Parts: sequence; C-alpha cells; structure tokens
Amino acid sequence: LMIFTTDNGGPVVGGDWVGATNYPLRGGKHSIWEGGTRGTAVVWAGDDTGLISPPRRGSLMKALMHGSDWFPTLCAAARSSDLCKDLNFDGVDQSGPLFQGSSRAVRTEVFYGQHDDAPNAYAPYDTALRDGEGWKLVQNSAGKPDFWSPPDNASCRESTMSASSTPQLYNVFRDPEERHDVA
Repeated sequence: LMIFTTDNGGPVVGGDWVGATNYPLRGGKHSIWEGGTRGTAVVWAGDDTGLISPPRRGSLMKALMHGSDWFPTLCAAARSSDLCKDLNFDGVDQSGPLFQGSSRAVRTEVFYGQHDDAPNAYAPYDTALRDGEGWKLVQNSAGKPDFWSPPDNASCRESTMSASSTPQLYNVFRDPEERHDVA
C-alpha cells in the first residue's frame, strides 16, 4: 500500500513560500480557506493485496475526509481494527469509501480549528465548520493568506475581500473558490 498525500494547501506567502499555487482556490497554508486546507492524495495497492476493488481502481473519492482519518483507515487496511479499537483517536475509518467505493459517508463534518498565521492575535472564534453537503461556516477571520492564487501564467494575484467579523457561509461544492458569501 502506497499513499501520497498532503497535510495542507501550499504555502503562497511568508518564510515557507516555495512557489506553490492553490489555483483556483482561495488562501494557502496557515489559513482555513479551502486553499489552505483542501488536499489531494493518491492511493495505490497491488492486486495481490485485495485492498482496492477492481471497479474502484483509477476512480475519485469525493467524500469528506480529515487527516486524522488516516490512522483508523490504515488500521483497517492492515486488518488490525480490533487492535486499534481501544485507542482514543479522533479519526474515522474511511476504508469503505476509499478502497471499496462505498457511497455511505462516514464523516459528516470537519472542524477546521484556528488558522495559524498570527497565533498571538486570534479572535475568540476564528474557526470554520464544514458539513458533508459542502456548507462551510467561517466565524471571524479564516486567516491569511486570504487571496486567490493566480493561474501559472498570471503576473499578479487577485485581491481579497476584507476580513469579516460576522459569520460567512459558503457552499464549497457550488463555490469552491469561496467567492460568494451567502450568509
């Protein structure tokens, strides 16, 4: 079993910037905008493992998944769920949707916590919550960077809206770039 994944979006500003882009998403590493939190992964397992069903190979999984879900998922892949069941972790086993293509959602929400671009200046509730239907509620600031990454051939980044002290609501299925606050 081989997994290539990320823990966050690419850094687009600051001391750890290395030329990343999260185009067309808003934000980057250190923010809780989609550009800072949405990740991709590639999972491969040889035919002899029996982990990935033949119809599942080469397909996409669009279920809501959090980084903490990898541990219980890997426990299931190693057929060690019984050994892991007494461990206290926050993740949920995603082996059904990931390996077998199950359409049953095992995670219905993700709490984004606080951005980490200015840890000494957090407002009381700089957080976000997203549900399985794509609704994302942002309270106060989602952190910086809060602009949209440009396409590779663009010479400047697109400016952002000003930070809001009121809740913001986006549907990231219909508006993955988080441009239209519907709150």
